Amino acid sequence: MTIMRDSVFTHDILPRIQAHYPVISIVSHEWERIQSNLIAACKELGRDLITWSSASDQLSKYNFTAKEWEMIEESSQNTKISIKFDDIWTSSVPQNGPNWRDGKVGRCAPDVLLWYYDQELDWANSILWIQDLVPYLDSTSHGATAHERRALIRRIRDLCQTGSGLLEENKTIVMSFPESYLPLELEKDVEEFRIPLPNEEYFEKLFAQELKEWNQRNASSIEMPSADIFSQINKASLGLTSQEASASFRQIFARMSSQLRVNLFAEDATVLNEQKAQIINKTGVLEYVSPRESMTDIGGMDNLKDWLKIRRGALDDVRDPPKGLLMMGVPGCGKSLMARAVANDWKLPLLALKANNIFDKYVGESEGKINRALAIAEAMAPCVLWIDEIEKLLAGSGGDGSLDSGVSARMGGAILTWMADKRTPVFVVATANNPERLDPAYVRRGRFDERFFVDLPSVSVRESIIKIHLKDRFPDIEIKKSDYKKLSKASEGFTGAEIESSIVEAKNNARFQGLDMPDAEIILEAINGLTPDSVAMGDTISDIRQLWGGERARKADSSELVDVNSEKLNNVEVRAAVRRNRKVRDLGE
Repeated sequence: MTIMRDSVFTHDILPRIQAHYPVISIVSHEWERIQSNLIAACKELGRDLITWSSASDQLSKYNFTAKEWEMIEESSQNTKISIKFDDIWTSSVPQNGPNWRDGKVGRCAPDVLLWYYDQELDWANSILWIQDLVPYLDSTSHGATAHERRALIRRIRDLCQTGSGLLEENKTIVMSFPESYLPLELEKDVEEFRIPLPNEEYFEKLFAQELKEWNQRNASSIEMPSADIFSQINKASLGLTSQEASASFRQIFARMSSQLRVNLFAEDATVLNEQKAQIINKTGVLEYVSPRESMTDIGGMDNLKDWLKIRRGALDDVRDPPKGLLMMGVPGCGKSLMARAVANDWKLPLLALKANNIFDKYVGESEGKINRALAIAEAMAPCVLWIDEIEKLLAGSGGDGSLDSGVSARMGGAILTWMADKRTPVFVVATANNPERLDPAYVRRGRFDERFFVDLPSVSVRESIIKIHLKDRFPDIEIKKSDYKKLSKASEGFTGAEIESSIVEAKNNARFQGLDMPDAEIILEAINGLTPDSVAMGDTISDIRQLWGGERARKADSSELVDVNSEKLNNVEVRAAVRRNRKVRDLGE
């Protein structure tokens, strides 16, 4: 077992133990990291370390000489309070309140506290680490009755008092949870710490330790990597827990051994990225995205692109790192594309937080998932956090927050607090298709560095979008400049997504006709065969543009706003011309 102590324990938790805080709560998924730090702390303080968990049938003490856990013999336990461990999920639960001393269900956790308290000087100068109290403290748990829960809370409150005897006997109780389950009744009495994910410094030590142990166990001679590769591996580890990183390191070593290699390559860091993607995606809240798009793949948005160039240089500002931007506007005009392009151009990890994942899967657990997602983002900094359709996230599953029992309000508060307080270089890119649903508190300055309105593309922007999509699919295509002008005019009122859809349709039509690629006429026909949302949903699009297309937000593109009424007329005219040309062509044939 690797014993390491990190700065969080050194600066925050260890001083509390030294100051004789009777009960401390640690919130972390990293069970082994808590264990390692507690062992190191007890060794430094000259204290015994005892542990108990709800899944165990014994108390254990850590042997610092043998470096292993040893069960506490029955004879050394105080017979005054018999500790009997029952299966709380299968045994019958007493309905007449707690019965700690008669081997009744729900009595396990209170009993171990009583045992520790009644030991008097037998276990003086020690730390009792209690694991997995969730079945006893969680109000939604089926493991304990309300009577038993209240009794346990009362017992813990009693032990938190100065006169409980723990101070005089130099005893400390440390409780650990994967998420915060501390009841409101204990918030003022118990000191709670949420352990952040490890930083690069921690991973440097962990990697060196894992490499040393791997070489010893497998009689290998894998060498420490160069400083550059070492830095890449540590940066790639950010966002992982210590257990996840250790497993990934061993996977790298195993692959190297199978290839008979002793030197690490930069490509070995991809193992960590793949592992990270799987782990992050498994949370169900965040998605690890590997974007391929760049700024050159986006037509228009020159104002936004210029603004991003300036903000990229400020990302290393420790005092005032950029908070991010909010993009609002017409659906299908490139907001999501821009989020991916920012991460790709800046060479930063991209994490996507999507409202549908939260409300569809984790109703009742949303707040904890949001906190977990934000913790991962901070640990992976510098990175880009893409909050897609933020209006859904903050308005709740009912659209206006009326059907989610206040979940959206609490999540909104958590996100706002985090955005206001964060000092880590997490660049937030939030997108909204229905910004009218956003509370003004969410979009004011201070939350975001800037608000941008993404409108329907102008005629010049549409021409650039057409060129981008055609060159991407048909590198050898030759279209006259006059034809590009005709296509861009025909696509008035189209979004970028609708232009792409038209080109895909033209591609399929050309293939059906036995052609390798479409010509201008086939593309024009596809364009005129599509009715854009600006026509089909004119009122909705018009409302969005009227609300945010003026002075309330900065325009993403410097072009003039598109006149939708003119677009409808032009489309009619162009489509009529296409039909006339087709007739002439058919008659000529």
